[in-house]
Amino acid sequence: MKKQTGIALAVTVVVAAAGLYASPYWTLHSIAKAVENKDAAAVAEHVDFPALREDLKGKLLLRMQGPLNQPEMANNPFAGVGQMLAAGMVNQMVEVFVSPAGVMLMLEKGQPSMKPQIGGPEDAGGDQKRPRFKVRYNGWSKVYVHPENQKGGFIFRRDGLLSWKLVAMDIPELDRQ
Repeated sequence: MKKQTGIALAVTVVVAAAGLYASPYWTLHSIAKAVENKDAAAVAEHVDFPALREDLKGKLLLRMQGPLNQPEMANNPFAGVGQMLAAGMVNQMVEVFVSPAGVMLMLEKGQPSMKPQIGGPEDAGGDQKRPRFKVRYNGWSKVYVHPENQKGGFIFRRDGLLSWKLVAMDIPELDRQ
């Protein structure tokens, strides 16, 4: 009897561990189906919009303020004005890009980008293959999902025990100085 209980317990632990390990893949599958069906509301269920907006605002402000913090700009009276304008512009830009439709378009394309996108991948002509992604765990509660053979990616954080939410993006254009 003890042997059967031990086996049942071991099987339960293995199944639970496999479920926890596979949970980001289930979330990605749900997102892929929602993108395929062009269901922005279903995509939005897997996105933490406030966290994503804050992440992108921080990255954009840092990128835009880099040139304004150069030594040759120290005596420029317009540098401060430029920083104020940049902050206002970043807020508006992020509000446009970080919407259910905007996030869905980036996921459909398979590449996070701040470049304006008109239409979907089907507008590019020909049959567009669904992008293939790699998943890399970054601790217990974060995964990094990136397209194969491309830079950039999507960062998901565990939301509860088995679900995940998109909280940040690694955007290649923001890394260039």
